[in-house]
Amino acid sequence: MEIYNNLLSIQKDVLSGKLRLKELVSFYINIIEKNKHLNAFINVYSEEALSLADNIESKIKSKSAGKLAGIVIGLNANICYKNHPVSASSKVLSGFISTYS
Repeated sequence: MEIYNNLLSIQKDVLSGKLRLKELVSFYINIIEKNKHLNAFINVYSEEALSLADNIESKIKSKSAGKLAGIVIGLNANICYKNHPVSASSKVLSGFISTYS
């Protein structure tokens, strides 16, 4: 897989059909799995990310996507993501599920 260093290249390649966002997301999920021993991620939502990739790709192709569409990100454990655990790597927040978007 090509290593992208800017979002415009990703969006351009999705539009041209050269890149599928699912492939890009899978690439990063595989890197996370290979480096699991580093404990860099507390939770990984692979299935959700792959599902959202199809939705975002459709929006890019229909030119209805936002400016950051296509970027793959990881969220810190202290950032609220609705209906997902937020722990801030602390036992105090163990079991807390965010109600915020």
